[in-house]
Amino acid sequence: MIGLLVAIAVLIILAGLWVPRIAARHSEPSQAATPTERGLGVACGEYAAQMNQAVQIYKTDHDDQPPRSLDELKRYGVTDDMIHAEGCSFQMDPASGAVYDTGGGRAQPGAAPVTLGPSGGPAPAAPPPPPNGGTRGPGGVTIPNIPTSGGGL
Repeated sequence: MIGLLVAIAVLIILAGLWVPRIAARHSEPSQAATPTERGLGVACGEYAAQMNQAVQIYKTDHDDQPPRSLDELKRYGVTDDMIHAEGCSFQMDPASGAVYDTGGGRAQPGAAPVTLGPSGGPAPAAPPPPPNGGTRGPGGVTIPNIPTSGGGL
């Protein structure tokens, strides 16, 4: 009977040490993410993927022009709950319209946003205009304008 009581006391002590760490909402920057932060990070990744799909549809509808803000994506299924999701800090690359989550489940309200590009560094600058009046195609490829003759084939 005493052995059982000792085992229960040890389990209570271990639970007292581990439950606060597991149930914590936010961890310190130098610590590993809490389970809550990891879950929020997964949700942020899913929201970013959905927003990037909405960007592609927007660009299809607007002659390959990226949206100016996340609010322009609302008619393509993006909601305020997605844009302002807990733990997420979404940034949009103005040149391509690509949406990135810089919070990863750890963003806290009131934190200053950081604009990042796809490689994790500073956001890329807008590409220069195509030379000789060409057209900028997918992936930044320049498609030259080729004059056509007025005759048929």
